[in-house]
Amino acid sequence: SPNKDGLNDEFLVRSRGLRVLDYIRVFDRWGNLIFESNEVDKGWDGTYDGKPVMPGTYVYYMQATCSNGESIMKQGNVTLIR
Repeated sequence: SPNKDGLNDEFLVRSRGLRVLDYIRVFDRWGNLIFESNEVDKGWDGTYDGKPVMPGTYVYYMQATCSNGESIMKQGNVTLIR
């Protein structure tokens, strides 16, 4: 709910023991890449090209390296509500 109230305004990668975030990517339902970052403290704020996207379900893919050297890959859905 990115409404600038300070609660859930960004979709972020949060993890203890994360050494490197290779990428987090968010796609719309048509497969268009709408957000990408390799910075742990930079999250998706529900916009694309500076404009709010429609509420709905979006797909994310994430790849990172843990502090023990283990590589992890995750994928899932995030639901945007306004």
